[in-house]
Amino acid sequence: MGAFVLQAAYTLIQPKLLIVLDNPYAPWYSAIKTTYGLYIASVIASMLVLVQGGFKNLIESGAQLEKNVEILNFQNLALEQSITESQFGTLQGKISGVCMAIHIMSSMEAIDQKRKTELLSDASQLLKESLNSLTVMKEVER
Repeated sequence: MGAFVLQAAYTLIQPKLLIVLDNPYAPWYSAIKTTYGLYIASVIASMLVLVQGGFKNLIESGAQLEKNVEILNFQNLALEQSITESQFGTLQGKISGVCMAIHIMSSMEAIDQKRKTELLSDASQLLKESLNSLTVMKEVER
């Protein structure tokens, strides 16, 4: 309202104090134009402030999401490492069992044939399980 009154008064007084224009605007029309210009400028400024605030919020949200992704990635790597260690630990145990069975068979000649067949069967089963585990791990990696 103050801008309207000030512009109307200025338009009324201006021809008497400064320059006289050939076709001046009416004081009320000039005041409306100025008020409308101020209103549009304030709307644009308000929109800029809102957009800037929203942009800051989006940047903070994005940074938080990035941190969450990094945490999840770290947890995923730890899980993968744990799974690999458990898989390879199991495989290593099976292969060690096979080696031990072969060592027992070769070092003890007094073992009867039934026991040797049993040891070979168990060793063969451990090797099959190891190969199956390796095949599954290879499929998971793909």
